[in-house]
Amino acid sequence: MPLPHVLEMVRRCPGMYLRCVQFDVAVAFVDGFDVATNGGLLVGFREWLVLRLNDGNNLAWSQILLRIDQSERAGDPSAATEEARVAFLFSTLDEFLSERERPTGMRSIFVRYEDWLRAQDWYDPGSPDWVPRSKD
Repeated sequence: MPLPHVLEMVRRCPGMYLRCVQFDVAVAFVDGFDVATNGGLLVGFREWLVLRLNDGNNLAWSQILLRIDQSERAGDPSAATEEARVAFLFSTLDEFLSERERPTGMRSIFVRYEDWLRAQDWYDPGSPDWVPRSKD
């Protein structure tokens, strides 16, 4: 699934839709769109980002995305402009939606995320979010 039409328009011409082209403003716009779709847009996005970063389970999706952006721009921190971060937000969201919309995409994301959680040394039956499997 490509980005929904409204988000694609913002991606192409952010200055026409956002009061200023800044990462936080774009995040607020995407969060608002998610609320308008009853949470349907971002289902699995945070988990997908955690897998991509291999860290950040305790962070909001926007903060994980910033960490990914920083790690990918490590060689050129001057390229980390607000406009570049906004573009990265929309391209990453588009990549996620494309993966999620595959026939087993959503399930695959959550299965990989659960496997990732179980591989962490801090995730055990004493963890507040622990979910036992039938074999546990």
